[in-house]
Amino acid sequence: MSKLKIVVVFVFLFFLNSNLIYSQYNFGLKSGLNFANVKGNIDEKTKTSVYLGLYSKIKLNEMFNFQPEIVYSRQGYNLKGISNKLRYNFDYINVPLMFAFKDLENFHLEFGPQFGLLLKSEIKDNLDLKKVTTNFDFGFNIGANAFVTKKLFINLRYNLGFININNEDNTDLNIRNSILSLGVGYDLFKI
Repeated sequence: MSKLKIVVVFVFLFFLNSNLIYSQYNFGLKSGLNFANVKGNIDEKTKTSVYLGLYSKIKLNEMFNFQPEIVYSRQGYNLKGISNKLRYNFDYINVPLMFAFKDLENFHLEFGPQFGLLLKSEIKDNLDLKKVTTNFDFGFNIGANAFVTKKLFINLRYNLGFININNEDNTDLNIRNSILSLGVGYDLFKI
C-alpha cells in the first residue's frame, strides 16, 4: 500500500473515531429546479431543468454541519442555431460535500466542493455528445438554507464548474458548468 493511501486511511479513521461517532445524523430528500448554463466563449442561454437527491447532515459542533449529498442533476444550456434553438442536455450524478454554517436558528450558509460524473450528454432529439464531453466535473458551491419548519427547508445554491467540459479535439471551445438551483429539502429521520 502506498504511503499516501496509508495516510489517507489513517486521517479518515482518526476523524471518524474522534468526531463523527458522537455526532447526530439527519437523512433527507431534496429536489428542485436548476437554472443551468455554461461559462465560456460561446453565446448561450439558460436552461431550466430539475434535480433530485439524498443528503445526510452530520452535526460537527454547535456552529457547523457537514452535509454530503448524492444528486441526479439535469444540466446543460440552450444555444440559438441558424434555424432553431439547440438544447444541450447533460445528466450528472453530483456529489456535493457541503459545510453549513448555522449563524441563525432558521438560516444556514453553506459552501463546499462538488464532484460530478457525467451519465449522458446529448443535443435534444438524441444526438449523442458523450465522446466530446468530459466524463468528470469538479466545481465549488455556495448557498443558503432557510428553514420553514424543523424538517423542511428552502435551498438556494450556486455551482461554478472549474473544469472545461468540452473534450473535442482541435477546438479552443472552453465551457464550464454554471448552475443556480432553487429547491426544497426535507429531513426524513435522525440517528
